[in-house]
Amino acid sequence: MNPKSRYFEIDTQRLLDRPLRIAILLNPKLAAHSEVMRGISDFVESNGINWSIVLSQELRHKKTDDIELWFDGIIADYSHEHTKKLLEPLNIPVVGILSGTDQKMAEYKHPIVCLDNEKMITLAHDFLNAKGLEQIGFYSLFDDDSNPWQKTRTQTYLDLQSKKNRLPILYQGNQASFSSWIKEYHNLAHWIHGLVKPCGIIVTSDARARTLVSVCEEQQIAVPDEISIVSIGDMRPTDYFNSTTLSVVDPNFYQLGQLVGRQLKTYVAGEKPEKMMFASPELIVEGSSTDLHLVVEPMVLRALYFIRKNFNKGIKVQQVVESQKYSRTRLESKFKESVGHSIHTEIYRLKLDFAVQLLLEKDEMSIDEIARKAGYPSAHYFYSLFKKEFSLTPTEYKSAKNDFEESE
Repeated sequence: MNPKSRYFEIDTQRLLDRPLRIAILLNPKLAAHSEVMRGISDFVESNGINWSIVLSQELRHKKTDDIELWFDGIIADYSHEHTKKLLEPLNIPVVGILSGTDQKMAEYKHPIVCLDNEKMITLAHDFLNAKGLEQIGFYSLFDDDSNPWQKTRTQTYLDLQSKKNRLPILYQGNQASFSSWIKEYHNLAHWIHGLVKPCGIIVTSDARARTLVSVCEEQQIAVPDEISIVSIGDMRPTDYFNSTTLSVVDPNFYQLGQLVGRQLKTYVAGEKPEKMMFASPELIVEGSSTDLHLVVEPMVLRALYFIRKNFNKGIKVQQVVESQKYSRTRLESKFKESVGHSIHTEIYRLKLDFAVQLLLEKDEMSIDEIARKAGYPSAHYFYSLFKKEFSLTPTEYKSAKNDFEESE
């Protein structure tokens, strides 16, 4: 080529062979979006797809930008109205993600991948029914534009109650401000006190489930023996701020990411993708919020509540007896009759379960720290008890668990 020429030759073959440039307009700081992105990444890698990924935090959109010139495809959260309005008119492949299907599908030009809200609520309802609970309530928020999935989840619960010829037990809270939070808190407490117990409650989000646990603890209402709680898991099912671990329905954000990847792969290849796909929620991840004994004896309920609040503080049977002001013989007898095992066994079980949970989830904690936090007198005592129970040391047990999960 003449170096003085004003024109440059374009290598068209090189342009055709370049990786497709894909923009992912999700927030990796959100646990749900992070799982979606992990699903997309694994799909791309396992299928040998050559995409060049640009993440949303690297982009600043200006009104003068011509998005179609810069990207071959886009993945975006359509729950945000401004994002939907920006991307829907585009003539490049776009795949939208939604938390629900309350909006009419005719509104969307591009394919959508959704959570299956009906299946999530059905899983939670069936789970509580299987626990033997006939009273099942529902805690949601009044439907608003920011949470369009609330309507579907609430209606699914109402339909399930109707099929079982049960009246709905529904509490719909408000999006509280700093000034109105105390009122919202007291309204929820008033509703809980009025429930026939034992009662299971399905909560539409982990954040509100945490609020419900806090209200129950403050009002000295035993979770799970009086109120059992199942949450729809929009956060990771770990412990935040409460000793009670939540039982959650996993919406399966990872599978949602895989489906998004599949839809976009089809779309950028010039084929017609499905108009809508649903991620299938996974089975309940069970925590202590539903680990209930169906007990009607008040003294036993109060004893269970005391044990659950104090099991990791080194309590023994005598402290439980003293907290209830009944004779040891009477309380022990009623407890075993209602729960099926002794007070000592209940304390032993809760401590060991908690220690195992810490062992598997808290990599940064030493055996000594785990023993102390679970209420054992020493690391040596915990070590010996653990090996007797599982025929493995704590370290061997954790290693075996990790190896099993990796092999699945």
